[in-house]
Amino acid sequence: IKAAVDTIPKLASTQLLQAPTRAKDGCIRCAVVGTSGILNGSRLGKEIDSTDYVFR
Repeated sequence: IKAAVDTIPKLASTQLLQAPTRAKDGCIRCAVVGTSGILNGSRLGKEIDSTDYVFR
């Protein structure tokens, strides 16, 4: 396993997600969404797209 892990390139930063530059108030906004079937017709597309990160 160590040999496989050693092939993964090292990141310049240890942070998984960098803070976006547009986070003026210091807050990062994210959306946690389900399947498209759940969201179908919800009209939340613009709100979801306005977040910094989307997790599914």
